[in-house]
Amino acid sequence: MTTRAIPATVITATCLVASCAWANPPLVEEAFANMGNKLDWSFTVATDTLESSRIEQHVASGGESDWTLVTLDGETPADEAQREYRERKAKETQKRRERGGNGFDTIAVDDSFELIEETDTHAVFSFQPAPDSDDDEKIMSMLRGLMKINKAGPYVESLQMNNSGKLKPAPMVRIHSLTIDIQFGPASDGGPWVPMSNTTVLEGKMAGFKKINQNTTIRYSDYSAPGQASE
Repeated sequence: MTTRAIPATVITATCLVASCAWANPPLVEEAFANMGNKLDWSFTVATDTLESSRIEQHVASGGESDWTLVTLDGETPADEAQREYRERKAKETQKRRERGGNGFDTIAVDDSFELIEETDTHAVFSFQPAPDSDDDEKIMSMLRGLMKINKAGPYVESLQMNNSGKLKPAPMVRIHSLTIDIQFGPASDGGPWVPMSNTTVLEGKMAGFKKINQNTTIRYSDYSAPGQASE
């Protein structure tokens, strides 16, 4: 079942990765600077949950975004549903663009990155996820993050977040297990790295007996630069 009580920042993890510039290790800073902003590209998004599926297309042109809901549960959406979708996505995208940058600036608490593993090719850092708002502070404080950096760029190759204790996002709601896994890759040959997939698995209970099970997978594909056809 799905509950609205769980903050969007936790469920979708669309906040992605980051920290304050003065608090990050140099390798982390360099990796962040090399990452791309997916909104600068046209791409396709396929989202699958236990209850539904949808396919969306984002077209970037002249610094603007145009979103289309291609299918919802395998069907072409009605005109009204398409209109509401486009209005909602336009507002979300405008807020994201107003924040600027590539999305790697709001998720880690200051000075929380700690190197826990390093090889010739990769480095893994733990970090404390930061809240997007005061409403998220309690929940985000119970999460722990791991970031894997590919030294070849360097780039952020993957990001995971897991809960370190039971989460209580609302009265009568208890989250026992939350896992978020975001994978990154090049938008094109030699291009900047952008999100490729985002998987969220959540288990809990509502009112002590109603099970909450969410399994959401978001896949990004067909990246192309503005004015370029998707391959």
